[in-house]
Amino acid sequence: MSKSTSNDKVRPMRVVKFMMDDGRRMLTGTPLDLDGDILLIDSEQEIESGTRLRLVPIADDHRRTRLFEFEGVVENTFVDVLVSAYADNRFILTLKVPDHGSLLSDL
Repeated sequence: MSKSTSNDKVRPMRVVKFMMDDGRRMLTGTPLDLDGDILLIDSEQEIESGTRLRLVPIADDHRRTRLFEFEGVVENTFVDVLVSAYADNRFILTLKVPDHGSLLSDL
């Protein structure tokens, strides 16, 4: 009888950045939180509510080499008051992202 160890489990990806494409420009952001189908990402630019974004996660995991993308819709953009007005990523975006199977749980 074989015993399974914790090393045998598939762990979620460690997403360190997202590439965000709105059709006009390509931005990067850092994921801050994922709650249900709402994703919080910081951004260097303010993005209008209702904007569709193509998101490409950048993972820090040498075993996960598959590149994939998904879409999200900006619900709100907030100025992060806890960072300097001159900080690179001073906006926080709330994105509505559809969960297609295990996509969000893999993140």
